Amino acid sequence: MKLQTFWLIIILKAGLDDCGLKSHAELIRQAIKADNKIKELVRKVTGFASNNSEFKENYEYLRIPLMENYTSLQSKLAHVREFKVFNQQRLQLEQQIILAISKLNSSKSENCVKDFKKLRKHLVSKLTDTNIKKLEALKEAEKRAKGNFSQKFATQ
Repeated sequence: MKLQTFWLIIILKAGLDDCGLKSHAELIRQAIKADNKIKELVRKVTGFASNNSEFKENYEYLRIPLMENYTSLQSKLAHVREFKVFNQQRLQLEQQIILAISKLNSSKSENCVKDFKKLRKHLVSKLTDTNIKKLEALKEAEKRAKGNFSQKFATQ
């Protein structure tokens, strides 16, 4: 009896999924959803994306699947996932740079003001750079800011 129930479930599932594959109409619906998600991501560009060559490459890579048909559903979904991860990281790094710049603005020391002005300018220029260069700039800014802070109190 258990074996018969098992086979009945397999037969019913095969009928619903067309032998384990999704129906043609379902694939088309999912591809349309993926295309709509891509279009939504393309329309909702935020942050410092202009003049960012890395963003432009990822953006163009995201748009490629729009020209493909429903049979490339996995490719479409992979493009969406990759772009979302990249873009999320880009936006977080930009927010960290903006926060670092605002912290540098709060310095009152004469020596620090000059150094921090250069550092702020450098950080602003990194807002449209690659994610790796943004991260490197943040690390460098943290080192320089700590160095200036230590020097300030060592001389007093």
